[in-house]
Amino acid sequence: MSVRLVRKQIFSRRPAPVMSFVVEEAVLRRNVGGQAVVQEQLGQLLQIGRRRNVEIRVMPLDRDEHAGLAGPFTLAETFSQRHCVYVEVQNVNRLQQGRSMVRDLEVQ
Repeated sequence: MSVRLVRKQIFSRRPAPVMSFVVEEAVLRRNVGGQAVVQEQLGQLLQIGRRRNVEIRVMPLDRDEHAGLAGPFTLAETFSQRHCVYVEVQNVNRLQQGRSMVRDLEVQ
């Protein structure tokens, strides 16, 4: 099973995890794959965003600085309330659990 399908199963997990996403406006405006593909992707975002446990926010283009400028990352909290950050950029991935690294990204 592909990683994408495994990740998709998280949305149907019980109890449902609380999830919050920040998406850059530029990503939503970029027409990659043609208009039909983009419409399907936006429809998927709307469908997922309607769930009570999901929050999707859009970061406007006019924002000068933000934590995602160095690349995408995922903040997570474990069942034992430990915070960590997962960074995945150009085939390099790393899980960071250091308090200062996690805190810096949470604050921004």
